[in-house]
Parts: sequence; structure tokens; C-alpha cells
Amino acid sequence: MVLLVLSFVLLVASCQALPVTDAEGKYASAHVIQPKHMTTDEYVQSVIDFWTEEKFHQAKSPWKLYPNMFNSSEIRREKLDDSHFDKNTPAFAVNPVLGASDWNLKAPAGGYGRPTTGKVFWNLGNNHYGMCSASVIVSDNRDLLVTAAHCIFDPSQGGFLVNHNWVFVPGYVHGQRPYGTFPVRSMTTFNGWTNSNDWNYDIGYVLVFQ
Repeated sequence: MVLLVLSFVLLVASCQALPVTDAEGKYASAHVIQPKHMTTDEYVQSVIDFWTEEKFHQAKSPWKLYPNMFNSSEIRREKLDDSHFDKNTPAFAVNPVLGASDWNLKAPAGGYGRPTTGKVFWNLGNNHYGMCSASVIVSDNRDLLVTAAHCIFDPSQGGFLVNHNWVFVPGYVHGQRPYGTFPVRSMTTFNGWTNSNDWNYDIGYVLVFQ
């Protein structure tokens, strides 16, 4: 299982196109489309500037954004009953590659969260905003996150949310950004999620701009 996730991480680190599928058809990826009239720094800053404290407070979890998807009795049973899941699938293979030592970091003074966990936000248009959680994975470039696939892929929005002002805010508390704001660079998840919303594959990996 560890090898499966490590190979997945390597795929995320190498994806450069929008959207692409690997040769074996297991994964799908998308890379942000940067406006041609902007430099990378200008684009990153524009995404950061888009978010205000008011927009953060208006953001809703996927459970509220997509009630038809999450609120059926069958889905609730699947989400709450671990025995439903296949423990040989990606959702149960992630923990070994997380930065376990980082979880021991003490939260700093001021009530902020740990820098290794935080909230992600995205823009759905018409004053609707989404919100999820994400965690940092130890990586050489310090730019790799793990989150749920339903936080990065939305069929009603055309697929990946890579061009929806998606950002990671580590340690987020009540509109505050104690460690900064990091826009997405690329997203990857399993085709088991993108093709059929199989909860065994509800996991996604994200690279962010530094």
C-alpha cells in the first residue's frame, strides 16, 4: 500500500498538463491555466487577493454545497461504516507517507492551528464558496497536500477545481491566515472517483505555488 501511494505522489509531482490520465488509466490530473497576460507571481498574488475574510466566512462544506450527493441514506451509511471500505484501496494507504513527526508540533500562541493542517477554499461563482480541510505531506519541495477528492473534483463545475481560485490556508482560524495563503498549481486523484464517485477513492493530492 505504501508503494501505491508513493507512486501516486510521484505522479502528482510530475503532472504538467490539463487534464491528463496516466498510461494505465488509474489517475487523472489537472494543471492550473495561467492567464497569458500575467506572470506567475502576478497570477499567484491575484488569487491570494481574491480571498477576503468575508468570503472565507461565506464558504460552505461539500456536505452543504452538494446535498444530493452527500445526504442520501446510502451515502451516509458508506461514510460512517468503515466495514464498507476496501482496506486495500488508497483511502487506507495514506497514513504511512504523512509526516507523522510533524503532528507533534504544538499549536502556536494566539489560537491558530498547526502549520501542517488547514482549510482549503474555492470559488463557485455567484457568491458561492466551498471549504474543506487538507494536510501537508512531507516532500522535498514542501508543496504537497493531501485532501479529499470531493474537495478538488466537482462534475457540476466541469471537473477539477484547479481554476476556481482554490487555495490552502494552513492554520486557518476565523478568517485569519497565520502562515499565508497558497494557491493550487496542480491536482490529481484516482479515476475511481472521477468516473464513479467510489468512496474508496475519495482522496486527492495537490501541489501549491510557494
